[in-house]
Order: sequence, then structure tokens, then C-alpha cells
Amino acid sequence: MRSCLRCFALPSLYLTLALLAGAARAEIVLGQSAALSGPTGDSGRGLSLGVAVAIAETNKAGGIQGETLRLALLDDQGKPAQTLANTRSLISQEKASLLLGYHGNHDPSELARLLAEQRIALVGSGSGAAQVLSQAGPYAFHLRTGYQGEVEKMVSLLVDKLSMRRVALLAQDDDFGASVQQLAQQALRARGLAPFAQAKLDGEGQKAGAAAQSLAKAGADAVLLLAQSRPAGLFVQHFRAAGGTAQLYNLSSANYEEIVQLVGGDQARGVGIAQVYPYPADTRLKLVRDYQAAMRAHAPKSAKLSYASIEGYIAGRTAIEALRRAGKGASREALVQALAGLNDFDLGGFVLDFDVERRVGSRFVELTMISANGNLTR
Repeated sequence: MRSCLRCFALPSLYLTLALLAGAARAEIVLGQSAALSGPTGDSGRGLSLGVAVAIAETNKAGGIQGETLRLALLDDQGKPAQTLANTRSLISQEKASLLLGYHGNHDPSELARLLAEQRIALVGSGSGAAQVLSQAGPYAFHLRTGYQGEVEKMVSLLVDKLSMRRVALLAQDDDFGASVQQLAQQALRARGLAPFAQAKLDGEGQKAGAAAQSLAKAGADAVLLLAQSRPAGLFVQHFRAAGGTAQLYNLSSANYEEIVQLVGGDQARGVGIAQVYPYPADTRLKLVRDYQAAMRAHAPKSAKLSYASIEGYIAGRTAIEALRRAGKGASREALVQALAGLNDFDLGGFVLDFDVERRVGSRFVELTMISANGNLTR
């Protein structure tokens, strides 16, 4: 599966996803708002493709109790206000039974109110931020573990296993950055440490140069990058240029392909990234084998395996399982109850464990590293 999704024109992408996900006269509608354009378009298109192939393989097998599934997909361009507007449209105009595969571009409290008002479930919020997880309400079912688990995994590796004591923090200067910076400080404090140095940068990475100069001079053993793809990538570029030699580790908020595309494989080499879904090429897992088979059968030939599309595939499979368990003609509220009943639900190496109160279903975290050729090693 060569090339990549970003080579699609948007009208072509919409048509492709519509054809994959079912005929226009489908009886069960699943709704998705994703960033198909804008700065996070690569990830949004990957998510949408993963959802679509999960739906396509179900329709090919006869649907859900004879009913065909249709994906109603709207572009939010990564804008919170548009995400809310799309959600209202998916509920009122498309009559979606369930929402899925969102990308984290929303105000969690506003979205929670809308979900509760309409009594409709959302499967996959696209974020591990504590604010999103805590404010999204009982109708949002999260497939990602929280950033707390990612931070703990990175700090455990660097401090407990590699005996690094001088750990610096680079945080994005916004609510997201502040929340994960606090998590990192807590993880270090639990080990009797304080951040060796700290710096901030904006979401566009315009302050990456100054932050890189500051942390390169500090001489830390490691730097935790608590940022999204673009600012993280620009920091890496400036950090290398400033002579920085510390080990760099980023949250799953960064897409490794976007970093490599931004700064090149040579400069990105050695950057560690936490992942909250299985490696898309790890065929030891049944989930990955199923995902790859669905991509071969239903995705465009130009599509490639990615973390974004396997996330969408997991969201689709989870929603489809809830539809099966809820039964034919199930109400939106019945689907919420079916999702809450997915206790110790094993998709084939990726386990979700929801219940009547627990809405964060996964604890999966693994650490990867960008290799010299721009791929990942584990």
C-alpha cells in the first residue's frame, strides 16, 4: 500500500469513503466529523478511511442483522465550532444512530452537553487529554488511554530503566500543554525529581528556535516533548542545529510521518514517540491482520497502513460490535448501554474494558522510535 492519503483531492476522498462505507439508502447511519482538510487533514483522512473499511467489510458480510451501514462524513477542518455544527447536522439531518472517529478538535464540555441532550454515543474522541477524558461525559467512549499513561511509560523508561536524572520538559503553550506538563511534573516528583529545565512553544512552532536554544544549553539527559506534530518537529530541527544531544520523546499527539515530512528522516532519527494503538504492521496480532485484510479489500490502492487508519478501524469495529449486541432497531440509548457492556472486549490483541462508569477503555501504550529511513522501530 504505497503513496499516502494526502495525495487525494477532497472530492475524490469523499466519493471513495462514501462508496466504501455503503449505499446512500442505508438503514443504519454512523456519523463522523473529522478534519479532512486543514493542518491535521492527514490524520483526519486516515481516521475516516479506517472507519470506512471497517464498515465496508461488515456490509460485505451482510451488514448487521441484514441492515446495511452507511457512514455520514463531514469535514470540520480541525475547528471546534465546525465540529459542533457538524455533530448537530449528523444527529438532526443524517439521523445518525451513533457517532464515531472524532479527532479531538472540539470543546469537550460543549460536546458533552450535546451528546447528553440527544442521548447519543460517541466512540473515539481522538484525544488522551485529561480535560477531554474528564469533561466529555457519560456518552463519550474513549479508545485511547489518557496522556497520564503515556507520560508514565516515558518517564519509567528514562528514569527507572535508563537511570536518567536530568529530564527536561518542553510544553506547548496552551491548555493541552499545561495539562500534560503537570502530569510530567507529577511523574518526576513521584521519583524524587524535578524538571531539570523547562521551556514552552506555541502551537505553530514559531518559538521553537528559542526553546531549542534554551534546552540545548541546559544539557539535559532527555527532553519530553509535550506537543503536537508541527511544533514538535520544528523544535527537533532547531535542537539538532543548536547541538542538542539529549534523548527526545514525544506523546502520541505527534504523528511521526508529519515530523519526518517536516524535518527529514536524518534529523528525526532517534526521536521516540509514544503510541496508544498497535503498530499497523505487527501481524502477530489478530487485530492487525484483520485491519490489513480490510485495507487490502476495501481501501484505495494508493492508501498505506497508518496509526490513523488503524485507530479509525478500531472505532468502526467497536461501534459495529455495539450495534450487534444492541439488536435490530436499537435506540440510541440502547447503543450507549451496549457500549458500556463491552467489558474485557478483545479485538485481537487490543482490549477495551468499559462498564457503567468507566469510559476510558484502553490501557495500551508502547514506545517507538523514528529510524534513519523515516520509519518506526520498537
